[in-house]
Amino acid sequence: INAEYMGLFRFMDLSYEQTRYTAHSTFIRRDKSEENKYSEEKKDLQVAFKNVVSNFPKEVKEKFVAIKHFTDQREQLEEEKEKEIDKIEREFAEKLRPVDQEIEDIVNGKRGPLEEELKKIGDFENPAETKENLKFDFEEIKAGPGIPGFWAKAMLNNPLLAQCIR
Repeated sequence: INAEYMGLFRFMDLSYEQTRYTAHSTFIRRDKSEENKYSEEKKDLQVAFKNVVSNFPKEVKEKFVAIKHFTDQREQLEEEKEKEIDKIEREFAEKLRPVDQEIEDIVNGKRGPLEEELKKIGDFENPAETKENLKFDFEEIKAGPGIPGFWAKAMLNNPLLAQCIR
């Protein structure tokens, strides 16, 4: 395969990567400089794609142009989807903010639990469970406001995180 064809396949791969990136960008965000570099590379490859495909026989050219049409359409839909996902994420971030603040206030001792929040306390009553089986210093928690070292202890009690921390 000569260099022209390699450029063509690289363009098709870049289009796939853009689609894959867009589909996963909720979890992995690129910074602006990386986006600009990616955009420039894509423009260069589009020019190379046009140059290579223009030399193909008509029947082959038509197939590649049709694929390009649908690749562009797919990218446009992926961008639209991404905008909707971002919109929903912002909406839920706003809804979650007060809940997260309440958790933070309890953990940091700014307030104690309210009666309404304790309605399900019976769900946590388990006479078979003993104090010795748990990895908490209950006296430390009872003695002061909040829950000292809550997040550190929570992470150490999670087997996967504990392996990474130790």
